[in-house]
Amino acid sequence: MRLVIPIVATLALAACEYGPPTYDSPRDTRISPPSGEVRPREPRIVPPSNDQQPRRRPPRGPRNGPSDDPDACGASRYQHLVGERLPEPFPARGVVRIFRTGDPVTMDHSPSRLNVETERRRDRIVRIFCG
Repeated sequence: MRLVIPIVATLALAACEYGPPTYDSPRDTRISPPSGEVRPREPRIVPPSNDQQPRRRPPRGPRNGPSDDPDACGASRYQHLVGERLPEPFPARGVVRIFRTGDPVTMDHSPSRLNVETERRRDRIVRIFCG
């Protein structure tokens, strides 16, 4: 009896059909699949002729992507202000984003933008960074 159960289970699994139904001639379009089933189309592969060069893909990534310089905005020049009160106006040129800790800010990265993070209750500078 112990031997009968594994044999019956193996035969039952072997009788199951896996995958899509197969046809005698997959390229013959005159044969229609059984009703209710859709046969996927085969991709058409066209080899390039001698006068055609294979197309090269452009490099991935943004064209004006982030620079490799971690100090592209000049944040190192303003590190002496960390822990001090926020000066009005802020002495930096260019784009400066001033926000309080916990404020919602956009997640876009701009290497030339100077970010100044201040404390929530007081206007003391917590950190200065690029991005």
